[in-house]
Amino acid sequence: NFWATWCPYCLGERPTLQTAFEEYGERGLTVLAVDIGDAADSVAAVVEDNGLTFPVLLDEGRQLAQTYAIRAVPTTFVIDRDGVIVDQHIGPLSAEQIAAYMSALE
Repeated sequence: NFWATWCPYCLGERPTLQTAFEEYGERGLTVLAVDIGDAADSVAAVVEDNGLTFPVLLDEGRQLAQTYAIRAVPTTFVIDRDGVIVDQHIGPLSAEQIAAYMSALE
């Protein structure tokens, strides 16, 4: 999930991703958030304020975002158990959309 601290849609999506991580983690869901270009202290504040327990990486130089051709945030890649990208979702994910992805991948 590519995101940024300045993006209101991204910030609104953090609690939904945290809940999904807690709910589906035992079934194999891994959430990996990649912040694009923000300072580490800004990202740390969002992580703390939202009680995020999934991994959050920093793409300070935006190289990973370039590799994945990210043009808007939030952008989420859905990856199956074999490491194959099965979908790219642009915009915030809802709990219902995450549930549908989980059902489709099981």
